Amino acid sequence: DKNKENHIRPVFNDSDLYTIKAELPAVAHKLGEAHDVIRTVIKAMAEYEGKGQPMMFVHPDLLADMLLIEDENGRFIYENEAVLARTLRVREIVPVPLMKGLVRKDSAQVQHDVKAIIDGKVVRYNTENLDNVLYILKKNAKVIDTDIKYDFITDTSNNNKFELKHTKVSYKEILEDMLKLNTLKEKYKELVSINVFFDHTKTNIKFSNTNGVNKEDANEIFSYYGEFVLNINGENETSFVSISKTKLDEIDLHKVVEKYIKEAYDNFKAESVKTSKYNIIINPESMGKILRTSSNMFSKELIDKNLSLLTGKVNTQVFNEKINIVEDPTNEHLVGKRLFDNEGVTTYYKDIVVNGKFITPLYNIKSAKKDNKKSTGNSFGVRNMYIKPGNISEENLLLMLNNGIYIKDLEGLHAGVDTISGNISLQATGYLVEDGIKTKALKMIILSTDLLELLNNVVEVASNLEFYNPLCGSPSILFKDITIAGKC
Repeated sequence: DKNKENHIRPVFNDSDLYTIKAELPAVAHKLGEAHDVIRTVIKAMAEYEGKGQPMMFVHPDLLADMLLIEDENGRFIYENEAVLARTLRVREIVPVPLMKGLVRKDSAQVQHDVKAIIDGKVVRYNTENLDNVLYILKKNAKVIDTDIKYDFITDTSNNNKFELKHTKVSYKEILEDMLKLNTLKEKYKELVSINVFFDHTKTNIKFSNTNGVNKEDANEIFSYYGEFVLNINGENETSFVSISKTKLDEIDLHKVVEKYIKEAYDNFKAESVKTSKYNIIINPESMGKILRTSSNMFSKELIDKNLSLLTGKVNTQVFNEKINIVEDPTNEHLVGKRLFDNEGVTTYYKDIVVNGKFITPLYNIKSAKKDNKKSTGNSFGVRNMYIKPGNISEENLLLMLNNGIYIKDLEGLHAGVDTISGNISLQATGYLVEDGIKTKALKMIILSTDLLELLNNVVEVASNLEFYNPLCGSPSILFKDITIAGKC
């Protein structure tokens, strides 16, 4: 049960009177963000006047990024969590998975992201309460080391009012449908427990600045999240379900859950394979994860800083000609829809890679000004970016593969994909494919390649485009001669 916040105040939502809050600068590269977290915490600790050392609560992904920071010789600066904790002057670092995507909101569930130019420095502050915001912005400006040349958007031609017609939902019917999942225990005797949560999110987004720009956007997303546990011969197998759509009737909950249950059964019988080069298919969910994790390689800011494997490769052939990558942020049928980015720049459909040629680097206002270009509306990264589908079904793609490996899931994306070097080393699960049919399940295998090799060894792209996150989607893709590490 959740504690009552009027009795025990959570630090995350506590008043500015009792907490020290500091805003991080906007950084496109994840290791750059980790570096700034460390700098910000150290500087903020100078204001700490309490006794003893505080504890640090952080999402596991950010903790991993901080531990992956290297010096100029490629050695990790922080050998372990204890060394990092001493540097940050905290007693202990506690990973908290529930902090992922957590933002502060006011009593009306409103989050404010305020940006200002103070003494020639760009300062941002994310808060649920606009009281004393100017004082806090000025205070934060004092700890920023460098001045940043920056312009606020002035174009008012796309000012708009946006009102979304929200869907009428019968939560009673949704609950009844979720309860029917219990009937799966009759069909699958080893199914010990199943827990599913429904989320109906309505989001209103507004942007305004002192130059007269006023824009609005709104989204409605329906999501199911869940976990289930199988027990076979005394051994538990836990699997997770996550699906989001802009229309509730596009989700067949029972079909999705049953698919994951069947795959969990397969995991009990899964084996490894000998290390070798294989022809492989990567399914939409796994390929979407790779694209999402590597999407910042298209950032012009990172390209200019030599923090992308595409540095020096704009307007050159970088991938196989069958690879076409687009961004479609205004598509109202996709969960990542945004009509403008965090700087107020209007977003639009764009071709990023055409027939393997990288033609459109992604700009924010700062990087665009440097190149005398217009921002592409990508200050927040990408939304609804995907590899364009082909014309062949996944079933026919399996027949084309004939013999090889089908990858159905990948883990360790944050540490296993390096968008600077392109190296990929990811734990995978999937199936052995024989004569075009998935046969035995596979686990304890490693997808070992690099982004340029992978996206140049494309044989065919399927037609089954799917989105498993609001940032990136992909169809299934057949690759040739990719290393899969397994047993000796």
